[in-house]
Amino acid sequence: MLLLFASVSHAHEGHDHGDEAPPPVSSVAPRFEARGDLFELVGILDGKALWLYLDKADSNEPIEQASIEIESGSFKGKAVASQNGTFKLSAPALAEPGQHALTVTVEAGEDSDLLTARFDMNAAGMKAADSTAAKNVLVNWLPWVGGVIVLALLAAIVIRMRRRK
Repeated sequence: MLLLFASVSHAHEGHDHGDEAPPPVSSVAPRFEARGDLFELVGILDGKALWLYLDKADSNEPIEQASIEIESGSFKGKAVASQNGTFKLSAPALAEPGQHALTVTVEAGEDSDLLTARFDMNAAGMKAADSTAAKNVLVNWLPWVGGVIVLALLAAIVIRMRRRK
């Protein structure tokens, strides 16, 4: 009967019960962030288009008119101002798996800044996280399946013992 109530113990705050769980898989678009003395830049990849959001570093005030150039390896492109203070750049090279070292040149009015960032498009890591999530589902259901099997075996034993009498 004790086997019926056995289950996997779950860790709670302050306790460690084995390997740490992998970080949750997120549906957030790949992004990078760069900060310099004058500007802050966030880039979000949507397919092969890179959307850029440029702010003043000290006040977080959006900058609507600027010249933004991005280089990474053999890739070089200049962003075009779009609606609502965003900038858009066609960047199919950044959609390729791997880590991309970015050099960003920003000019807004009389101010200019050189920013650097690392953009990680690791498709292999995303696939590994997906397989780990599938493994976690199996581990969560395993105690229930084991309990059903134990119940079936106990029922078979009870039925067999009653037939003998």
